[in-house]
Amino acid sequence: MLFRSVANTPAKSALVDALIAARLIVSDENAEGQAVVRPAHEALLSRWPRARDIVSGNRNFLETRSRIQADARRWVSGNKNPELLLPPGMRLAEGEELLRSRGEEIDDQVSAYIAASSLAEQVRVDRERQAERARIEAAEAASRARLSMEAAAAKQLARRTRYAAFVALALAVMAGVGAIIGFRGQQEAGRQAELAESNA
Repeated sequence: MLFRSVANTPAKSALVDALIAARLIVSDENAEGQAVVRPAHEALLSRWPRARDIVSGNRNFLETRSRIQADARRWVSGNKNPELLLPPGMRLAEGEELLRSRGEEIDDQVSAYIAASSLAEQVRVDRERQAERARIEAAEAASRARLSMEAAAAKQLARRTRYAAFVALALAVMAGVGAIIGFRGQQEAGRQAELAESNA
């Protein structure tokens, strides 16, 4: 565990110094050259009831922090490749909870890793929302265009129907006029025949 994460106040620093002096914990450097502390003997964690209770109560936190620290180191050594960020779902939720609830107990590298993972997920979600919004707008535009075309087709059909009705009416009027003329012509022919008969 990083020295600065456990000795971040004067009182905690004095306690850590006292535990080191009592040889209950030892101070060392990790691969990055940072000061770390660890139990002097693993037996302390299993035989000292208070330490055992603390470890047991914090096991989930310690396992999660350890796993995310390893992921953060891989991310940094991989030139902060976005592919190495925490994946969405359970892993990212664990990291965000770790940062939110016990952020003072994790180092800056892990904090930056979790924050970058959260930001990448937020960007991904925003892009998906924009894409979905664009799909909805495109579908609405297509629907409006289809309705417009259907309205234009309906207007054209109504215009053709009116034209056909007008032509049918004109033909009916012409047929009626022709029938009247034919009927009058027949009557006139009948009169002419009667007149010719009476003259004969």
